[in-house]
Amino acid sequence: MVTVTTEKNQSSANGSTNQGPPEDLVILDEKYFLGNGPANAHTSSSMEGGSYSIRLDRDSYVWLFSGRRGAGKSVAMTFFIVFAVILYNMRIISNYAIEFLIRRYRPDGKTYLQHVKNETIDFEKLLMQSDDYKHVIIALDEAPDIISHLASQTWKNRLINAFVRQIRHGFNSLFIAAQDDTLIDKSLRWQIDIETAYKDVSRSLGDNSGIEPGEEIDVKWYDQSGQWTGESTKDKLRKGEDPIVDEGTLYPRFLFGDDKHKAVFDSWQDINIVESLFRVDMRMSSVKIGSESKDFLDKYPIGEKALRAALDNVKKIYQMPEGDRAVWLKGFYSSFSGGLAEQDRSNLGKLLSECGIRRGGNKNKPWINFDGFDYDKFKAMVLSKTDGQEKAAE
Repeated sequence: MVTVTTEKNQSSANGSTNQGPPEDLVILDEKYFLGNGPANAHTSSSMEGGSYSIRLDRDSYVWLFSGRRGAGKSVAMTFFIVFAVILYNMRIISNYAIEFLIRRYRPDGKTYLQHVKNETIDFEKLLMQSDDYKHVIIALDEAPDIISHLASQTWKNRLINAFVRQIRHGFNSLFIAAQDDTLIDKSLRWQIDIETAYKDVSRSLGDNSGIEPGEEIDVKWYDQSGQWTGESTKDKLRKGEDPIVDEGTLYPRFLFGDDKHKAVFDSWQDINIVESLFRVDMRMSSVKIGSESKDFLDKYPIGEKALRAALDNVKKIYQMPEGDRAVWLKGFYSSFSGGLAEQDRSNLGKLLSECGIRRGGNKNKPWINFDGFDYDKFKAMVLSKTDGQEKAAE
């Protein structure tokens, strides 16, 4: 929710007079964050400017905020949410409370207040392609708890992959906080674009440092997918290079308020998301998620023999260790005994894409990657068009 008010009379954007936002909200001056403002000066150049920029107005990111308990990951996530709202005027959809005021400046020098408040995430609305979720930040604090709810649903991988696919489709970005990426379901883990790892300086220096918890937080930046800098963490490690893209220190004390103003965020607020997940689970068998539907193979038919061979070949690749599942496209199709009919080959490509295959290379030498591929969904769709039994192609 975003409301524009004047500082003098708290009139709303449409001109009607109202009571305005609560008086105990923190007012954040946009000059503090833009240009050479203190917040921007003490933040890694990664968010805006520098050789590589994370442009949430242009790209969709899955961003992991990691660190041990008390490291400051929730504080840092809120810090960058505030940044994104001020820079790009994005709405906040989250599972914890965020509310503050921004002092904005008009060209004539006059100021006005922008009231910003999070909206509670509704998974039914997100997964069912609601047009209401466009160009927003979706923030999940303590993400492993949420993902475990997703994973407990009947269609585990289908639901998680649809979840991220719809986030990207809506030009949104997903912020998740977790102590470690291994605590996140692997179906979501491989889709992480950026990881920022945090450590509270006060805990490193001890009680005699004079630094209160949350005043200074050290951060290291990693490009996990390569979407940000063009070179992923794995790419750098293979070459024996340091995977850290950038380092910096955050000074987020302003988020905590004071004796007259409440904190910008409340990560202790208990927001129930299970109900919306339950509604999703109840509707999964009867609604479309993205381009997926139960009659996909009726629209793009593949011969039964080709389906069985595809299941057999994909299973062999999927059983390889994660990170070793990339194969040349020509080699993949040559593994089909007797080859494939033109229609079977074309529609199999559509089916693989529907189940999350990744493509790369160039026109002369393309490859496909099965990391993050939804094998359970692929298997279920194939068996629905055969006799329901998994066996090798004849």
